[in-house]
Amino acid sequence: MLFPPVVTQNTACELCPRACHADRTTVKRGMCGNDYRMRIGRIMLHEWEEPCLSYGAGAGAVFFGGCPLGCVYCQNMELSQFGAGVYRTVEELTREMLLLQEKGAVCIDLVSATPFAYEVVSALEGAKKQGLSLPIVWNTGGYETLATLSMLDGLVDVYLPDLKTLSVARAKRYLHAADYPTVAKRAIAEMVRQTGALIFNEKGGLLRGTLVRHLVLPHGLRDTVRVLSHLAEYGETVIVSLMSQYTPCKHLSREDYPELASPLSERDYKAACRYAEELGIENLYTQEHSSASCAYIPEWEYPSSPFDLFLNMAEEAEKRQ
Repeated sequence: MLFPPVVTQNTACELCPRACHADRTTVKRGMCGNDYRMRIGRIMLHEWEEPCLSYGAGAGAVFFGGCPLGCVYCQNMELSQFGAGVYRTVEELTREMLLLQEKGAVCIDLVSATPFAYEVVSALEGAKKQGLSLPIVWNTGGYETLATLSMLDGLVDVYLPDLKTLSVARAKRYLHAADYPTVAKRAIAEMVRQTGALIFNEKGGLLRGTLVRHLVLPHGLRDTVRVLSHLAEYGETVIVSLMSQYTPCKHLSREDYPELASPLSERDYKAACRYAEELGIENLYTQEHSSASCAYIPEWEYPSSPFDLFLNMAEEAEKRQ
C-alpha cells in the first residue's frame, strides 16, 4: 500500500552525508534506497544489544530499511540494501513505540533511522505526548551530518554509533564512502557533546550517554588500533563496545573481498582486547568469540508488492556499478 508523503522537507534530500538531493517526496529513491515511504524491517524486543540497553525484557528495537552506507559485509544486507521491510506511517510507528513500552522494553532502539529522520522526530514527539518515557537510542553506522544530529538534540538520550574504520582506503573499499573516517569522527564528537556524562539507573541501564561500537574485521587489527586509540581520548565519557561477531554471510562476494571470506581469528580479537586494556579504556564491552554467527540476524518482513522488492534490488545493483 502506498501512503502519501508525511513530510515535504525531502524535496532535495541532505539527511545523510551523501547529500544526493533526491526528491524523496515522490517515488524517486535516494542513494539510501528509500523514497517517501518509511520502510521498517522488524519491530521487536531485542535481547542482543549491549547489557546496559537490553537487560530485562530487552531493547524495543525498530529496524529501518535502507542505509546511507554500502558496507560489503553488512549482516543486515537484505534490509539495508536489498529492499526488505514493509511501509509504515508515522502514526503506526508512534503506536508501535508505545506498545513496546507496554511490553516492558527498557529503551526504544532506533536502528539505521537516518533516511527517515523527519518522520521519526514526528513520531517521537507524538509518542512522548502520549506517555512514552523510555530512553531513546539512535543506533547508527556513524555516517551522520551535524544538521541531522541537531534535529535529534533533546529527543535522543543515547547515541549508539559505529566507528567502523579510520582508514580512508578501507572506508572506500568496504563502505563505499571514502569520507567516512572524517564524517564519523565529527558526528561522534557532536553526539558526545549532546549527551554529556554517562548516566545509569539503579539496574545499570544506560539512561543517557554515548556508546561507540567497533567491529574488528579479519586482517584489520592495525585499523582497530587506530580506532581504539581515538576513542580512548574520550576517557570515561563514552562506553566502547569491541565486537568480535564478524562472520562472512551469504551476500559477501568472496571473489571480490577474499580477505573477508573467513571469520575473525580469536587471536586477533584477543590482541584487540589487550590493546584496549593497555589504553586504559575502562568502560569497555567485549564479546565471546561464539557471537560470530548469522543466526543472530532477525527475520525481516518483506513488501506486500513483489514489484517494490524487485525495484529496490535493481536500483541497488545499478548504484553499485
